[in-house]
Amino acid sequence: MAYDLKLRELRLDRGFSTGAAFAEKVGIPPATYSNLEAERTRLTLETACTIADALGCSTDEIAGRETVRDLIRRPSSNTVPVEPSGDQLLDALIDTYNHLPKSLRRSAYGAVRGILEAEVDDDL
Repeated sequence: MAYDLKLRELRLDRGFSTGAAFAEKVGIPPATYSNLEAERTRLTLETACTIADALGCSTDEIAGRETVRDLIRRPSSNTVPVEPSGDQLLDALIDTYNHLPKSLRRSAYGAVRGILEAEVDDDL
């Protein structure tokens, strides 16, 4: 399975102007990080987790996968059913959401969006 890695985008977004500076923070050789960012080298799960921790993001975000946060922030997602994720707890929440009447989905969407925005404010 191929992913559209977002290493460069996330690194720049977090204020690391060079891959070498970020590689130093993470503790890997700059050439190794450069190869990861250019997708010339496969990213291991261990390295992905280390990079995700340093960037303050998830491995899903690094892999370019759509996250629950993305689904919630998508304007049209507040009333449409959401596909299962494979995570047992999250799928139970998604199933509950999908069985809500449309009017309650809007309320649930607003509540979760508020929580996520408060979470972002707490990080600042």
